[in-house]
Amino acid sequence: RVGVTGASEPYVYLDSSGEWIGFEPDLVHDVAARVGIDKVEFVQQDFSTLLAAVANGKYDIAAACIGVTEERKKTIDYVKDYNNGYLIFVADKDSGISSTDDLEGKRIGVNTGSVQETYVNGELSDSSAVGFPDNNTAIQALLSGSIDSVFLDTETASKYIAQYPQLAEAAKVESTAPCAWPISKNSPHLKAALDEAMEAAMAGLQNPQQLQA
Repeated sequence: RVGVTGASEPYVYLDSSGEWIGFEPDLVHDVAARVGIDKVEFVQQDFSTLLAAVANGKYDIAAACIGVTEERKKTIDYVKDYNNGYLIFVADKDSGISSTDDLEGKRIGVNTGSVQETYVNGELSDSSAVGFPDNNTAIQALLSGSIDSVFLDTETASKYIAQYPQLAEAAKVESTAPCAWPISKNSPHLKAALDEAMEAAMAGLQNPQQLQA
């Protein structure tokens, strides 16, 4: 059982038939097959409660490009990390926002409980982090003008900018939290197996297009 959040394209999202697709499901299936697991169930849950659900054993792992932080390590473990990069502030093209300095006093949409929320609260203390259950809801709030920006990972930001021409990248910061799958501290044997399988999967991924983008 894999806990996922909705509307995190290209990482994990529903297709028109209701199937979970994207980079994360492809990688989960690949890694699971390497450890002899042939059945994977994806279950959607708001990010704000997803990590607690993993810690309590409701899910074996969570998969949604979830950042590794020392604070989170107090209650959960992680499978070997697999991705790192930049975080993007998306805003209206005519917003006048072109750097993090321009975000002072602004209302910034984030997923509740995310590393983006932590960043805004810690590094942009003059701004307000406005929590949303998923990215789609935050983007719709931006389009309606009720917030000034949405803070996203690079790939997800690129998808929304392509989808909504009135939006653009307003500012970029380097992520200090690599992506990895949260796993319960009570699952050391599963973690060890998944760590080994993840290393093999990433080593064998010669062409990123082998996994759906």
